[in-house]
Amino acid sequence: MADITERERDVLVQCLTGGSGEVYRNYYCADPAHHSWPDIVRLMERDFLRMGAQVTGQRYRYFHCTPAGARAVGLHAPHDRSMSGGAA
Repeated sequence: MADITERERDVLVQCLTGGSGEVYRNYYCADPAHHSWPDIVRLMERDFLRMGAQVTGQRYRYFHCTPAGARAVGLHAPHDRSMSGGAA
């Protein structure tokens, strides 16, 4: 597993599980004032998260776990066979 902090791990797991313990999604929504913003920036710099769309009329943005980010926490994105090692 990748060398990530506990807080970074929490962001990636939340992105994929929503806190349910089961992988069913791939998004994390935050704005620059969010407590996890520094972790999000570090994860993007390491290609563990990618920036997605901005919420209309808001400062919030969606972030999505990359295959490397999912592997860093021992998970995969839902419906993404390339992240779970299967053929695309």
